[in-house]
Amino acid sequence: MKTFLLKLCDHPVLGALIGWFGKSFLRHPLLFGLRNPFHVSHLVIARDDSHYITTPNSYLFLGSPESARLTFDGSTYEPEIAFLFKRLTSPGDVVLDIGANVGLHTVTLSKLVGSGRVVAFEPVTEMADTLSANCAFNRSENVTLVRAALGKESGVADIMVNQGDPGMEGTNSMIQSVHLTNNPDRYQSRQIPVVRLDDIAENLGLRDRVNLIKIDTEGFEPMVIEGGLKILRATRPIMIVEAHSKRLEAVGLSFSWYKETFPDYHIFIIHAVTPANPYMRIEPLHGEPPEIAVNLLLLPNIKQFDLTAMKKAD
Repeated sequence: MKTFLLKLCDHPVLGALIGWFGKSFLRHPLLFGLRNPFHVSHLVIARDDSHYITTPNSYLFLGSPESARLTFDGSTYEPEIAFLFKRLTSPGDVVLDIGANVGLHTVTLSKLVGSGRVVAFEPVTEMADTLSANCAFNRSENVTLVRAALGKESGVADIMVNQGDPGMEGTNSMIQSVHLTNNPDRYQSRQIPVVRLDDIAENLGLRDRVNLIKIDTEGFEPMVIEGGLKILRATRPIMIVEAHSKRLEAVGLSFSWYKETFPDYHIFIIHAVTPANPYMRIEPLHGEPPEIAVNLLLLPNIKQFDLTAMKKAD
């Protein structure tokens, strides 16, 4: 039943009709005594040239027209991530696209940073070749491709590569996944090079500046981060990181690991946009959420004034 309902919400026509009904109930956690699938705990409101994360009970929401609620066409791929890239990057920025696949986000980021740089990491030969072609086709001359995975230790690792399933090329994985468990005959084991971000950062000219990092490595995200903590703590970039309850569990971790590793960051769950729920929903990460597969947004805290350091008046 859950899978059936999710498919309905993703349908471009039926999902939109369901969403039209559901928007009247977005402020209510429960619907007919059950968990409300249309409930929106946090969303983004546009005001002039700025955007604000707020709740449906706030004055920002209640005092704004419906047109101010940021929404997207749920039939396109990750429009919420494309918006965040546009919102959170500037010309001249240095960006890392880790798990770059065929270069969809790489090309977008290349255009956004202009005179800056994008370093794309993709270890699977077919994906890396296509990424290179897409960057060349779009004249993305500020992109550097690294044909390796990032991890906690440098060396060689096994990866399971999907063998041509339509739309499944993004499921190549270095750890166990639902796709791999359900269709083991569709995957081929290969060995790929793995490097630590901290080991390669200076050679790539990243020692002093990284502005934004996107990590989508099918469950390998914590190992990528652990191998780059030195550069991450030195540069404090904005991060957009894929996270999945089951994959975190498979490596002995949970969502709380992100809070513990980055205590000086605001951490949000980015809920996927669908035709039934087209809102830009960015929810603060509190506690341990139910089983979900989401992207996380990690924003470094702004500078804080230390009141304890004030000099006492004579």
